[in-house]
Parts: sequence; structure tokens; C-alpha cells
Amino acid sequence: MDATTTTTTTPTSPTSPTSHLQQLLLTPHGTLAKPPLDSQAPQHSRGAEVSQSANLSACVGCRRVSSELWGSCRYCECKLCETCQRACHFCGGSFCPKCSLAVYLQEERVVCLSCC
Repeated sequence: MDATTTTTTTPTSPTSPTSHLQQLLLTPHGTLAKPPLDSQAPQHSRGAEVSQSANLSACVGCRRVSSELWGSCRYCECKLCETCQRACHFCGGSFCPKCSLAVYLQEERVVCLSCC
């Protein structure tokens, strides 16, 4: 018996399924948007839009998107806005809501995971 092997090749053409895919952009409101359909736009302006949207970051506490420089959690190093930063009662470090606990004794105190 002869075993024959057949190989099939798929040509790469502009009609391939991946040719219509486009990179989505992050808007200032934190949503994803398709890039403008203006194909006459110069490539450097599109790159500026992408790099500008890449400079945006979202707070892990409230998910607010901003390009401002924020603090970061001492434990997990995630980005935080000013309102979501929590100072540990014992060490004074800045922590995110996930890496700190609210301890209710006579008053509410925030304690980080390291000082628990």
C-alpha cells in the first residue's frame, strides 16, 4: 500500500479573515472605539492618537480613566487616583482598596496587608 500525503496551502490575500481587523482605541471616557475611517489621514497623526490613548490609565479602585500622574499601591504597585489611595494607620504607606483592610475598633482605621 502506498501512503500519499497531501498538503494544502492557504494563500495570503487581502480577503483573508484577518485583513479587516483593526486596533481599537481607548477613549477618555474609558470605552473602546474604532479608529477613524479616514484612510487619507497621515500615519503619524494616527500614531499620535494611539500614543496619547496609551498614556491614559485607569484607577483600579474607581476605574476612572485619566492621563494625570497618580500614586501607586506600595503592595501591588497598581495605579490609584487620589481619592482611592488609603493610608495605613501603622506604617503610613499608600495602598489600594484591595491591599488594605478597614478595621473597626472605636473608629475606622485602614491597615495594609503587611501590618495586619
